[in-house]
Amino acid sequence: MDDAVTRMIRLDEDVINGSFFVTSSWYWPQSTPTEFVGESHTHPFDEVVAFFGTDADNPNDLCGEIEFWLGGEQYILTKSCMIFAPKEVEHCPLIVRRVDKPIFHFATGPGKYG
Repeated sequence: MDDAVTRMIRLDEDVINGSFFVTSSWYWPQSTPTEFVGESHTHPFDEVVAFFGTDADNPNDLCGEIEFWLGGEQYILTKSCMIFAPKEVEHCPLIVRRVDKPIFHFATGPGKYG
């Protein structure tokens, strides 16, 4: 998994007391599906999860394929997007099925990360 992702900057109340959380990662080119978050879970707060492709000529293209579950439904992502996961709504697993060019990912919410 170390070759598939670079975890970047993280902010939460463990870093700055009272802060909301933001976490970010780069997903690197790969052809083997990798499960980054396996267990479905909920939070007592709303969360935004985002994925952005890096093709400058077509920024809407995700440059890969991600499987994301929300509310018990499977979504196959192929376009840059932001997902709203309302509080107490089950979400994940998060499976990166394929990455053709780097994908930037972040998640944020007004609670504690992890």
